[in-house]
Amino acid sequence: MNRKVWKLLIIGSGVLTVLLLVVALLSGGLPDTAKKMAKREIEFSQKESAKLKEATLSLQKSVEGNAEYLQPIAKREEWIGKMQAFEKSYAGEMSKFQSAAEKILKENREKDAILLYQLISQHRAMRIKTINEVAAITKKAERALYYKTNYQDLMKRAQEDFKYIEAYDLLPVKLQINKAQLDWPLKKMDLASRFAAMNEYKNQAREFWNFIQKSDQQKPKPYEMIGNYADRLEEYKKNIDIATRELSQLVSQLYYSLSVMLTDMRTSGSQYEHQYQIIKIFSDNTSKTENNWVKIDRVQYDKNRNQLGMTIKSKAIGLYDFEASQYASPPGYNYVGDQRYGQWQRDSSGNSFWAFYGQYAFMRNLFWGSQYYSPIYRSDYRTYESYRSSGRTYYGRTATGSPKYGTTGTHTRTKYSSSSYMTTRYAKSSSSSSSGYKSYRGSSYSGSRSGGRSGK
Repeated sequence: MNRKVWKLLIIGSGVLTVLLLVVALLSGGLPDTAKKMAKREIEFSQKESAKLKEATLSLQKSVEGNAEYLQPIAKREEWIGKMQAFEKSYAGEMSKFQSAAEKILKENREKDAILLYQLISQHRAMRIKTINEVAAITKKAERALYYKTNYQDLMKRAQEDFKYIEAYDLLPVKLQINKAQLDWPLKKMDLASRFAAMNEYKNQAREFWNFIQKSDQQKPKPYEMIGNYADRLEEYKKNIDIATRELSQLVSQLYYSLSVMLTDMRTSGSQYEHQYQIIKIFSDNTSKTENNWVKIDRVQYDKNRNQLGMTIKSKAIGLYDFEASQYASPPGYNYVGDQRYGQWQRDSSGNSFWAFYGQYAFMRNLFWGSQYYSPIYRSDYRTYESYRSSGRTYYGRTATGSPKYGTTGTHTRTKYSSSSYMTTRYAKSSSSSSSGYKSYRGSSYSGSRSGGRSGK
């Protein structure tokens, strides 16, 4: 037998093997999980269909039993028509799903598994949507009936809620706002409008209660409208508490500057975490620092991968927290140039550098650490401003041209050498012949350089 024949036989046997594997796979049948899921969904679907019929009949009986009161509402809201439409649509979709699922189960082909999963998912979404729509109607009907059957309790609650809102003391937050308007003139109009919204709770509550009292004298009583206004009074009672606390907190935010620094990062499987150092410097020159580990998603982790040691969120005093900038900057740079905290001075060589006032000298330790601090020269700061205005991140540079700040910065590698990120990174680097360092050479840091320190 010559080589050509042997070659043909080998190729032929290879093709036959592949064909046999394909046949074996196709004849393997549906996964047990898919079968169980399909049977369970069919069972759930049938039960929900029966519940839907019961809910429609129950609603019809309830409306008929309180015809004078509920029938006009049911007609206006089209409760019965909607319920019957849901019932009909659900029955049709259920029949289609059951037929298609049973066909796939009967044929029991592995290749149909994905199709079966899709059918189950689509039907489950339809089933849950219908359940929620039906629940919304029955809830409205139950609530409307409650207004009549529990009318005296409803009126008592409404009166108590109104009295609570009417007696609510807004003076403390008003005094807080008056002071803030003097301290922060740029926020005067905004604060005035926010307090006006607080007063509106009281004004609206008076209107609601007046309407309820007048409607209570009518015959027959408009139970539904009275109930709706009573519910709104209850909602306002809760909201005025929440709104007052939120407004007070908002005003207090004007009295501190904020810096959020990324001080560590770690991952474990699909878990991602950041450690933030949250620094608040108050108007009375005191400060507060918190260190928190926070779970984040992969997108957020990747977005800030280069920002270790950087300030990733900041706001000046006189601003609300929601006005904070998300621009990443070197630590403490958001205070440089602000004459409330320091001034530009010249060293013996005539170079201009930033010097914090005595009462803010603690900021050097807070943001850099006493052993890591070095003056910020005006030339560096101008480069930082140029980068910021063009939307680029500034990482500074050392005399040798290396980045100073950020994940690969010399300052960061020294100050955060014991961080989880650094210890893990260098452990990996040592086991892979410094390949980790090389991967950063091509990162966004390579183009993030500022000028030198001639700074005049």
